[in-house]
Amino acid sequence: MTHPESSGTQMAAAVFFDGVARRILSQHEPSDLRDVVVLLPNYHAAQPLAQALARISKLPALLLPEMVTLNEWAQRMPLGQPVLPASRRTAVLYQALQARRWFGQADLWGMAQELLQLFDELTLSLSELPANADEFVAAIEQAYQARQNDTLQFEARLVFELWHAMQDDAELDAARAYQRRLALLVQQAARPLFVLRTSDWNTLEQNFLDQYAERAPVTVCDLRDEQGDAR
Repeated sequence: MTHPESSGTQMAAAVFFDGVARRILSQHEPSDLRDVVVLLPNYHAAQPLAQALARISKLPALLLPEMVTLNEWAQRMPLGQPVLPASRRTAVLYQALQARRWFGQADLWGMAQELLQLFDELTLSLSELPANADEFVAAIEQAYQARQNDTLQFEARLVFELWHAMQDDAELDAARAYQRRLALLVQQAARPLFVLRTSDWNTLEQNFLDQYAERAPVTVCDLRDEQGDAR
């Protein structure tokens, strides 16, 4: 027997995908949607959207839009420089901590992993990266204002030195690579973009969406309100 809540969720999802399909078909040539890009929250959304497009269009043949997640779309952008593997990046920072002898007998491996998480959060959550130690301290306080973390106990100016050294490395970390790939996508923005949204974006991704909208049409369809929010 189907649970009432499950049935209601499925019905809401069907209504959502039908609404997205109607929007796409009303704004573009129904039989050929290949110039349209649909950003998916995950690939589970591709099939129900394709089915909704076929059902709403009532066409015997339909050329579907490109349906892709933002991360997968960004990964297609060539960077022309290497991306540092996470394990090697941790080892590099561990060696830097060990060489500076700042923290005595502390767990340097755990400290390196925590610092790298902090560095990545700053990259993804700030529109501009800190240029000096004072801005770095302010950024940490803002990023961590709602929770306690051992990183805040570090001497922030020393941590800034480490962060700056990692930023100057010729090899990109995954967060900075993602940042640069999104910038490349913006530079090439021309195709109309439909965004299926199920959660908040981080600052980096929201900035990408705003900048893309300055160059090409962007329509945001938010499953959380079941109505969507067209730009």
